[in-house]
Amino acid sequence: WEFSARADIESTPAATNGTVVVGSYDGYIYKLDAATGRQLWSFNTESGIRSSPLIYDGRVYVGTDDGYFYAVDFENGTKMWTLTKPTQSSPAGADGKIYIGTYDGTFYCLDDFYGNTIGKYHTNDSFYSSPVVYNGTVYDAAREGMLFAFDAASGCVAMQGLLARVPDVTAVFVASDIVAFGALRALREAGRRVPADVSVVGFDDIPLARHFDPPLTTIRL
Repeated sequence: WEFSARADIESTPAATNGTVVVGSYDGYIYKLDAATGRQLWSFNTESGIRSSPLIYDGRVYVGTDDGYFYAVDFENGTKMWTLTKPTQSSPAGADGKIYIGTYDGTFYCLDDFYGNTIGKYHTNDSFYSSPVVYNGTVYDAAREGMLFAFDAASGCVAMQGLLARVPDVTAVFVASDIVAFGALRALREAGRRVPADVSVVGFDDIPLARHFDPPLTTIRL
């Protein structure tokens, strides 16, 4: 089959569960039946799309040339939320979080359900490549030859942001044990005792977890 969009398609499509999702420079996101090419829905962002869409946790995530980042319901194509994030790279998703780099030099970790910023890291460079998540660490490359790995440091930044928004937080679940190490550092620097003031639970059960100070409560599957 063939499908003709209203303008050039410059991004890689995404596919899952018998469907294909693609963005076009006409500003539309299209969801198609993978077997027939029949259009199931379209969503108009009103700006060109160069980045490849991400299908994650029941939503489609994509950035547009006019500096917006969209979360669209995968089933029916309705907008869930939109943010001002100048990005032309594709996002990555893991553990209920969306990771995206922007061409103003900021790397964001977002809550996938509401789009709230969990943590961010700013450089003097621009992110045009797409991040990848591996073993609890997020990797992304900046334009001027720099590769960044966000792990324990990102946990520290995210914990600092959470304490700023919710100073009386009493419990935190962290996506990986390595990231939890950064969260423990932020709590220690803020004068919060673990576990007396804040309970921290990690995920992965790495051998190092028992040597954390204090030893980390962690989940193993």
